[in-house]
Amino acid sequence: MLDAFTAPLIRFYEGYWSWKWFTRLLTNRQKAQKAKLTGSAHSHSFSRFPRSSALLKPTRLGNVLVAAEEYPYQLYRLDAVIWWPRLITLLPEGFRSQLDTALTPLVALLNLSMVFTILALGSGATILLTDKRWWLGGLVIVSMLVLARACYLAATNQAMDYGQLIRVAYDLYRHDILKQMHVPMPDNLVEERLLWDTLNAVMYNYIPPWEGEVATQTPRLARPFYYDTHPTPPTSPQQAITPTSEASPSSETIQR
Repeated sequence: MLDAFTAPLIRFYEGYWSWKWFTRLLTNRQKAQKAKLTGSAHSHSFSRFPRSSALLKPTRLGNVLVAAEEYPYQLYRLDAVIWWPRLITLLPEGFRSQLDTALTPLVALLNLSMVFTILALGSGATILLTDKRWWLGGLVIVSMLVLARACYLAATNQAMDYGQLIRVAYDLYRHDILKQMHVPMPDNLVEERLLWDTLNAVMYNYIPPWEGEVATQTPRLARPFYYDTHPTPPTSPQQAITPTSEASPSSETIQR
């Protein structure tokens, strides 16, 4: 059952809630913690919080994962959310095993945290209703909630390792996406950032960059992949050979 609810469970602990007032309250608290951490020396706040305040989540786990997703966009203008399903299929087997090794304990700790939370509420309420020793019910609730909190904090620390692997994956293997899509790779970071901006729009709108609104939204592109400067090969071997008389001066001219 827990395995079937892995994705909703992670999103819940990340802070994707429908309670707007509660989300806003905890987000402001995370913003204060980010400001405090940023001011300290050797804080490594970039791995715990996103740079953009608009991306802040109400939970620690959410901010750690969002910071990892923000990294490829900050450097390469690459939207990590829409490109991750394409990238993960191209990763080498050894690197994918590292990702699984980091993700498995993260999910397990979140499962334990949820189990302890459910036990705290269910067992504690049962003891309070069926036993006159109210202190025993309170002790069960507090102890289970402490264990749930400990598992959540451990999952947050594990998420930092997982986030680092996500950053490494985009640093080392993002060009494999272009190779598989038969898109020419740029030779500098400025053109690469322009390329990913264009491809992000393609994936969001499902419209080629030379059609519809995408073409008008990116007027700086003279053509869809403007840096593709590969010359057309000659039609015959004779056209590729320049006559000696035209290609270089004669020996008599050199002697003169």
